[in-house]
Amino acid sequence: MLLDLPLLLVDCAAVALFVLVLSTVRKLLAHARQPRLSLPPGPRGYPLIGNLMDVPRKSPWEIYNQMAQKYGSLMSLRTMGQTILVINSATVARDLLEKRGLTWSDRPVFPLFDMMGLYSWNVALKPHSDEHRLERRIADHGLRPNAITAYRAMETFRAHELLRSLLRDPAGFSDHIKLSITYGYDLKSIDNAYVVNAHELNQTVLSVTFSAAGLINIFPMFKHLPSWFPGMGGMRLVPHIKQLAREIVDVPFDFVKAAIHDGTAKASLSHEYLTAHEGFELPPNDQQTRIKNVAATLYDGAVETTSTLLTNFFLALLFFPETQRKAQAELDTIVGRDRLPNLDDRDTLPYIKAIYLELLRWRVISPLGVPRANAEDEVYDGYILPKGSVVFVNLWAMLHDPVKYPDPDSFRPERFLTEDGHFKDDPDIEAAYGFGRRICPGRFLAQQMTLVTIMSVLAVFTVDYAKDEYGSEIPVMGEHTVDVPMLSVPLPFECSITPRDDKALALIHSTDL
Repeated sequence: MLLDLPLLLVDCAAVALFVLVLSTVRKLLAHARQPRLSLPPGPRGYPLIGNLMDVPRKSPWEIYNQMAQKYGSLMSLRTMGQTILVINSATVARDLLEKRGLTWSDRPVFPLFDMMGLYSWNVALKPHSDEHRLERRIADHGLRPNAITAYRAMETFRAHELLRSLLRDPAGFSDHIKLSITYGYDLKSIDNAYVVNAHELNQTVLSVTFSAAGLINIFPMFKHLPSWFPGMGGMRLVPHIKQLAREIVDVPFDFVKAAIHDGTAKASLSHEYLTAHEGFELPPNDQQTRIKNVAATLYDGAVETTSTLLTNFFLALLFFPETQRKAQAELDTIVGRDRLPNLDDRDTLPYIKAIYLELLRWRVISPLGVPRANAEDEVYDGYILPKGSVVFVNLWAMLHDPVKYPDPDSFRPERFLTEDGHFKDDPDIEAAYGFGRRICPGRFLAQQMTLVTIMSVLAVFTVDYAKDEYGSEIPVMGEHTVDVPMLSVPLPFECSITPRDDKALALIHSTDL
């Protein structure tokens, strides 16, 4: 009997193996019969290059919105092996970027940006990591709603300085606006060259990225080509970009640090971060690096975004003069003509607050936002969303939805007022600042800065069309840049900016006391 035991074990093992093989085969057959998950709908591509020819070069936010009518609110393209996802609705954006925020908080790494050194300091562009989480926490600390009240006096001062600049040189209004963006810095004490450098950095990065050198992001091997190679001339600007970035990162921080040492520091982001560092538990050197990165990123972003928002404000007053008349009537009735409005007045000025929301919606500053990436494969609505996809969020499409915002190309602050004239908030407008863990941390401060500026300008100035030497109105087309997905900036235009009357003129002069 004992001699038969090995044979019995062999038989049992054979049966077990047979059952295992049979089970595996059945699972494989069942899997084969199941429909394979596909990418979200999108245009059919070409061999090798995929949808490279379908990626829009001009106004991509509008083209993607048109494509969404055929392919839906979540669509996909494939270019050279890279999956691109385009989200065209707020519902999908919230489902993925907020409800699954951990997976969808990453950023794609573009080789050209890496060569420019942008990932070493720009918190907004950095991929998701422990370093990014820490810097984001620092940013949120300094920009929480109860912290930004410390910057009110500085912002009011710069708004009044803008009034004086517009009175002295109304034709240079665009430059004056850029110089009024403090973001918590008394930049006049440093030098206006800092603002110019920030603007130049942004424009230079964009010009190189959207030149032929941008092909490096599609064909990384091109980064080894010399700058004299045809199409690679933009790479000669990379050292200049790095130098501008160093100045933007170091100058304000060093200035504020010295002012703290001397006891002369005013409220600023760097001051807030330096005096609150105990909560961040960082070694001194690492602490300074993180604070520099955060402050530079926030200010660099504000130079373009907030100045663009205010330039759009002047454009709206030209195209929709009734807005100007209604706003001034509200200011005259509630604030009066004997003083300038301030941020304490904002809750009593529903039409002014509605203008701010409509500015965010009307001409979306960052129509496709900063590209996202997903850290893991995801399944949504029956579609596979591959790890590492480049994700564009079509903010323009969401804020120009004609169902929610009828006649979306018109500037109508009344959208955000009740029938009896009370302010009606719209949480969906926050989409202009992004979604989830990558939402703009400076949105509360941007609102504060913009409101005090538009209140002050409307209280004392009339904005109208400029006239030529023959007294004829100079036409304004209202065109914007259309070739940069992350930023849509108004093209230069002329306008007339004059004091409303002698009382308004006296108020402007009173700010220089």
